[in-house]
Amino acid sequence: MWDRDLGEAFVSQHVALVKPHSPEVSPWLRLVLMAPSAGRRQLRSSIYGGKPGLNLSQVRSVTFALPPLAEQRRIVSKVNDLMAVCDELEVTLARKRTERSRLLIALLDGALNGVNENNLVVV
Repeated sequence: MWDRDLGEAFVSQHVALVKPHSPEVSPWLRLVLMAPSAGRRQLRSSIYGGKPGLNLSQVRSVTFALPPLAEQRRIVSKVNDLMAVCDELEVTLARKRTERSRLLIALLDGALNGVNENNLVVV
């Protein structure tokens, strides 16, 4: 998504450049197109025939619901906030997995080398 007019563009036959009537709706369209239950499903339903993909006519004919601009902004902002929380949770989970792995390795190493949970050597 670009926030400025790129002028004339040449793209691959496997890429469609979509220019909304107003740049202000771009964040909303991006969100809709990325949503599995909305844009992706609608685009997939436009595919017909044996070859997967959309031709330019099909891309031009796809329509999406367009709420009022204030509502679009509110939804996009809320989704961005929630995605930031998800990103933080992923980092925390990765950290916890790493910590758990280190503890398990230390526990196994201690068991194999004759040290119990109280750091006493088992004879």
